[in-house]
Amino acid sequence: LSPLMPTAWRAPYRRPVPTRLGQGPSGIPGRSSGHAPPPKAGGAWSTSDGALYFYQNAGAGALYKINNLDSTPVVALVGSAEPNNKFDATACAPPSITKDAFPRDLSPGDTTTYEFEIFNPLGTPLAVNFTDTIPPSITLVPGSLTPATPGGGTVTTNDGSTLAIDNITVPQSGSVSFTIDGIADPAINEHTEVPNFGVITFGTNMIRSDDPTTSMIGDDTIVVIKGDPTIGRLVWEDDNGNGIADPGEPGIPGVNVELFRLGEFGLIYSLFDTTTTNAEGRYAFSFDSRKEAIAIRIAHRDGSEGLVATLEGERLPLTAPGVLRAALRFPFAGLRAIALIHWQALRLYRNGAPFRPRPHPPAADLTA
Repeated sequence: LSPLMPTAWRAPYRRPVPTRLGQGPSGIPGRSSGHAPPPKAGGAWSTSDGALYFYQNAGAGALYKINNLDSTPVVALVGSAEPNNKFDATACAPPSITKDAFPRDLSPGDTTTYEFEIFNPLGTPLAVNFTDTIPPSITLVPGSLTPATPGGGTVTTNDGSTLAIDNITVPQSGSVSFTIDGIADPAINEHTEVPNFGVITFGTNMIRSDDPTTSMIGDDTIVVIKGDPTIGRLVWEDDNGNGIADPGEPGIPGVNVELFRLGEFGLIYSLFDTTTTNAEGRYAFSFDSRKEAIAIRIAHRDGSEGLVATLEGERLPLTAPGVLRAALRFPFAGLRAIALIHWQALRLYRNGAPFRPRPHPPAADLTA
């Protein structure tokens, strides 16, 4: 067997299903249907889907296939191959297809280009049908399809989600390639991985695409859509005053929450968006990634009482020099926050607010 076989074989082993043996056209025992095994096999090549290809290393040369994971394994002729006068494991490699993407890291609305390449190691030209259905997070651009070069073919479906091309002719010991663009969904607002693969079929054979940038065989090609940042949290009744949304403390629905942009030195505010908390007291803002400062203000009114809370900040890259500059610019920010917390606590105490000590941790783990 080929020395490459251990790295190529990844399907779990299953005991071959017993089948009735018959006589092939050359009088050699074979399966009950299909082609008889060749009289001389020069090597074998197994794939991740359980298919075993083996090569007749004499005479006209031919590539055969059997899939022992099928309920009734059948020997099938894939096609003719160049004869070799010596053992050559690569001679029994089956046709294959790769799918690449440029670029792979996208923002919502960005365009990536998918590139497909179909390889034919056989000794005669090979006609294949191609199909790829893309997930909804990516929309294919029908007008961006480049013809399969040099194989041509007939485009039967190109509707933005599915691309199908029939009768692509792949030359012997050669390859063909083609590309199509895809646009990331502009509405995505969170980190989204989009795995995908295409397939080629010829005769009874179906082969899925491989990501050429990895060492795995037959794996999906993945692009990543980095959604716009989202700010959100919970407004709740802090019954025990510990600043933590404990189990049993209800969220407050209908609270007005406002998102602001800040100008120079944080002195000029401009309203960017507004929302209200949902029935569970939760809210969220999605916004673009421009280099601007933002602020959030929570305004809750209950008759003559209420609460106004703000949070503001400027979007900056997270780098070591940036962290150092922030530390030097605000060397006592942590101490200032602690001092202000205690100052506000003292004011509340002087105004008659009761002091509630921090409760003991629960005996069992809780998730909030």
